[in-house]
Amino acid sequence: IEIKGGRFYRFNPELNAADGMPTDYMAAGYKAYAVDADWYSVVAPTEVASEAALMSAIAANKHVILTSDIVLDNVLVLNSDATIVLNGKTITSGVFAESNGTINEGTTDSFVFWVKGGTLNIHGDGEINAAEAKYSMAVWADGGTVNIYGGTYKNNNASDLIYAKNGGVVNIYGGEFIASNKNADTEDGTLEEYSALNLNDKNPGTITVYGGSFYKFNPADNLSENPKVNFVAAGYQSVQNGDYWVVSKQ
Repeated sequence: IEIKGGRFYRFNPELNAADGMPTDYMAAGYKAYAVDADWYSVVAPTEVASEAALMSAIAANKHVILTSDIVLDNVLVLNSDATIVLNGKTITSGVFAESNGTINEGTTDSFVFWVKGGTLNIHGDGEINAAEAKYSMAVWADGGTVNIYGGTYKNNNASDLIYAKNGGVVNIYGGEFIASNKNADTEDGTLEEYSALNLNDKNPGTITVYGGSFYKFNPADNLSENPKVNFVAAGYQSVQNGDYWVVSKQ
């Protein structure tokens, strides 16, 4: 058996133990990545180690695997499909000014992913870190779709860590989410409860949580929307474990 990309599998063909011992069925150059708890996708990833290579690969709709930490000079704007495997690396945003739907250099905003179209899939361990700015977002689904299967997501101001607007869709299957608590002295307490997941008030999108760990933020009973919104998918639950709320199947 030689397995190549373009399909989904209910076992990991890169580490299959059906014969009593791990057997690698993968064709050369291909990798298997978990899509959710039950399915794996097989792709031939493109290795990237710089912002220029990452942006070029995203524009070409390639499956990307990071081989180095990357500090961005530009926001990663997506208008088509892309898959990124973090591979234990970190992507850190710069600081930009938003004006009329475009990004220019300035000191206003800090986004890592600005997904305006297509579907972005994020896999693997690693970190997405939005730098300190007035609006500090790791992921902005602004009409596109984002599927998060792993990684650690951080921002450095009390704004929106994961944000959905203009019909944008965010599905969270795993990962760790740590929103900034810079305004922890407000009378309502810390702002983690407001900023980890948020929808635009006038032109909202949707956020659905199937898994993941959320620092001091309960996605089933959050304060980011008024009235409160339960972002946890039907058949799933959010259970507190220390400072974290962990989402899993009921």
